[in-house]
Amino acid sequence: MWSKGPAFDGAPLGSVGSPRSSSGDDRRPIIAAALASLVLIAALVGIAWHHRSTFRQPVRVGTAGPSMIHEAPGPIPTGTVINGPSGAPVSWVTVPSDGTRTLTAVPGGVEMALVRPDYSQWQSVPVSGSYLSMVIQADVQFVAGGSDNAIGLGCRDQSTRGQLGFHVHDDRTWTLVYFPPGNGAIGDLDTGYSSAIRPTSRVNSLTVSCVSSPHTGDGTRVMAAVNGVTVVNDIVGVSSTGWIPTIDQCSCDGVDTGRFTNISLFST
Repeated sequence: MWSKGPAFDGAPLGSVGSPRSSSGDDRRPIIAAALASLVLIAALVGIAWHHRSTFRQPVRVGTAGPSMIHEAPGPIPTGTVINGPSGAPVSWVTVPSDGTRTLTAVPGGVEMALVRPDYSQWQSVPVSGSYLSMVIQADVQFVAGGSDNAIGLGCRDQSTRGQLGFHVHDDRTWTLVYFPPGNGAIGDLDTGYSSAIRPTSRVNSLTVSCVSSPHTGDGTRVMAAVNGVTVVNDIVGVSSTGWIPTIDQCSCDGVDTGRFTNISLFST
C-alpha cells in the first residue's frame, strides 16, 4: 500500500525584497526563484523516495525467521483424498490433561481444551505416513473460552518437528506462524485481514496446503483458504522430508476449547 509522502509547503521561503527602481542588474529574484525550484525538486525526490522505501515488496526476509516469498493467491489443488469423510477414517482418542491441554473425541472430530492460559499448541492429526505435498481441510470453531484466541490448521515436519500453522482470529485477521524445531519461540511469518473469516465462535472451514520444494530450490509453498477464499500463497524457507497435518490453537486470551470436525487429508 502506498503511503502518503511528506506534504510540500508551497509558502515562500522568505521575502526577496522589492525590485530596485534603478535599471541595475538585480539578480536576487532570479536566485530566489532558482532556490525555490531546487527546494521543490528536493521535496519531490523525497516524496518519491518515501514511496519507494515504504512500498511493500513481494519478497520479504524475516529478521527472526525463515525467508518468505509472497505470491498471488489462487485456487488450492487438493489432489487425492487419503483420510476423511470420503477416505480412511480419522480416529481420535480421548487424552486426559497433561497440564496444558485435553483431547476429547467427539462425533466427526475432536475437541482440544487448553487448560493453561497464554499457551500455543499444535496437535498432529492421527493419520499414517507423511507427505512431501499435502492438504488438510477441516471445520474449526471455539465452543468455549476467549473470543480473541486463535484457531487453525497446519503441518509439521516428520523429522525435525518444526511446524507451520495458519490461524484465524475473531477480528477477521489471520496469521501464518512458525514453530522452529525444539519447541522454539513461535514466530509470525505473515498476517492479514479477510472479510471471509466468520466470528470464531461460529464454524470456519479452513484449507491449508504444504508443498515441499515448489521450485528447484529448498522451501515449502504454504497456501491457506478460509470459507473457500484463498488468503495465503507464500513460499517459506523451511524444508521438510515429509509433512504431517496438525490442528492448532492458542489460549492467548484465556483458556479455551476448540472443536475440529470434518477433517480431510489429501495428497497432491
